[in-house]
Parts: sequence; structure tokens; C-alpha cells
Amino acid sequence: MTEADMKKLIEDTLSIPVFEGKDTIIYPGATLEVLQLNPALFGDGKCVMREADAEINLWYTEKAARDDAVQDLLIAMDSQPGITSPDVETYYDANAKKYRAVIKTIYRYPVLSVPVQIYDQLTDNKGGLKEWDTALM
Repeated sequence: MTEADMKKLIEDTLSIPVFEGKDTIIYPGATLEVLQLNPALFGDGKCVMREADAEINLWYTEKAARDDAVQDLLIAMDSQPGITSPDVETYYDANAKKYRAVIKTIYRYPVLSVPVQIYDQLTDNKGGLKEWDTALM
């Protein structure tokens, strides 16, 4: 899962646009920001997986629509390999006068320069770590 994949997951699941930080948000809408990239798994002395700390902000004019969107996105994220169970905070943003959800998660993705054979040996070929790989963390 890359940043582009995460953006597509949000857009496809919620049928709303994902805006860049500098863009004007149209409501309902979302923003996605990758806060930090970390090496996650090493093989043969090379980093073969990375972790990205991501923050997703959902913006809605109605509370019920926001709550439904959060549930739909959590279900979609849960079905994706490599995404950790997210932290979710929901509230009414008094400054923006909109209902907001902040979803913080970590997702893993392969380093593209790694040979396919090494990546396939370390993962289940779908981006998720094999059961025995969790002992490496």
C-alpha cells in the first residue's frame, strides 16, 4: 500500500475527493498526510519494507454522514494487508464549523528496489507480513 493506494482507498470507499494540504476543501472531503516514513523490515542487509505514519482527516457538514464514513473507511482499511488498526477521534470543529474525524494509522509497503523474490519470501505476496515476520518487530 502506497500513499496513492491509500488515497484511492479513501476516494473509492467514501466517494469523496482527497485534497492536498494547500487545496481548498470541498465538503464532504478528506485530506491525507504522510507524517513520517520509517524502515520496517530488513533482508540481506537492505530495507525491504517501510512504514508510513498517516493522518486522514474527514470533513462533513452532517454528524451522521461523518460517523457512517468513519465506519465504512475502517471496514475498508481492515480488509487491506499492512494497515494497522487506526486511532480515531471524532468531534465538531468549531473553527471550520464542520464535523471532523481524524484517523491515524500506520501502513507498510515494499521498497520498490527490492528484488521480487526477497519481497515474496518475507510477505504473503499481498503486502502483509507473514505470521512469523511479526517476531522480527
